[in-house]
Order: sequence, then structure tokens, then C-alpha cells
Amino acid sequence: MDCIKLGERVRSARKRKGLTQAQLAEVTGYSTQHISHIETGMTKLSIDCIVTLANELDVSLDYLLVDSLEKREQGMLEERFGALLKVYNEEEKELVYNINLSMKDSLLRYCEMIGEKKSDTRDN
Repeated sequence: MDCIKLGERVRSARKRKGLTQAQLAEVTGYSTQHISHIETGMTKLSIDCIVTLANELDVSLDYLLVDSLEKREQGMLEERFGALLKVYNEEEKELVYNINLSMKDSLLRYCEMIGEKKSDTRDN
């Protein structure tokens, strides 16, 4: 297990959630020093500890352990988007959604246009 990468992910998720090390320690039942050691990769973690952190930080086990897995899951991108959306209010989420729909439509139109140009050149 890559304890340094796992610690970096714990730190990132903690900050994204707006918690201090002391606050995370309080809700998990671990000491602040232990949280510090986790985030700096200075300690190996039990499965129970990893599950507790994942639950309190609202992340999946895959997110925390991705650097330790031999194959990266394709669902990581969806999880990263999900984590990003957690920091937005409902109005901001709607805006992000609409922007993505617009980008998707533009990309599809562009691909159709490029496809037509390719077929036009093939006819000549």
C-alpha cells in the first residue's frame, strides 16, 4: 500500500470537506497526531481505519487506495466529478450541468461537421 499517496488523498479530501486535522480526529476517534501521521504517510493503516476515514470524508475506498491498486477503476472519473460537485450549491450544480450539456452538444456538432468534411473529401 502506498501510504504517502493514501495520506495525500486523505489530506485532499479533508481540506475539500473543510475540516481541520483536529476536527477529523474528533469525528473519527483518532488523535490529531495520528491524522497527521496518516496524511504524511508515516503510518500504515488498518482496514477499519481506512473505512472510517472514507466514511467521514465522503469518499470511496477506491479513491483512497487507487494508487495501491494494480488496475485503476474506470469509475474514478465519475467519483472525481462527484467530489467536485459536493462543494457547489444547487444553483451552481445546475450551471455546471448546463455548461456540460452545451459542451457535449457542441462536440457532437463538431464531430458531425468533421465527419461530413471527411466524407466530402473521399467523394472527390
